[in-house]
Amino acid sequence: MKKLLLMAVVLAAAVAGATATGPSVEASPSPSVELVGAGDYATDEWGLTGVHAQVSGRPFNGSFSGGLLIDGRQFPEPGACHAADILFIVEQGRRWLDFITWGEICGVEGGGPVEYVYTGDYDLYDASAHRNLVNTQGWMEVRLLTDGGAAVTVVDS
Repeated sequence: MKKLLLMAVVLAAAVAGATATGPSVEASPSPSVELVGAGDYATDEWGLTGVHAQVSGRPFNGSFSGGLLIDGRQFPEPGACHAADILFIVEQGRRWLDFITWGEICGVEGGGPVEYVYTGDYDLYDASAHRNLVNTQGWMEVRLLTDGGAAVTVVDS
């Protein structure tokens, strides 16, 4: 049930993004970084939230591991937002990509399955393979669910 709910949240976010942008007049190139996945999160006693997920897409499928640090080290109340950043890595075997992001995390109103949403811009600052992607920039979103689940989206711009 937890996986079904998490996949529904990821799918709803993808559909909302697709309908919000509408059809393109000219064809745009495929993104070099486009990763979507699901996993879980936990916050330690120092206020660092670890997010772990299995992601799939471009440039490769892998494991997402990140540390979310919120200004003030407290999650915001519903309807409020706090500045935050995430350092994260996506890896598969000997291949890895290192990212840094800055953005904000907001408390979600309405009592649904999504409790917090982090959105931010990223810089891909190092890579073991796909060196052409170093200095790529884009955006990411992490949805933290009330049951401890997490949905991750990373796309270059």
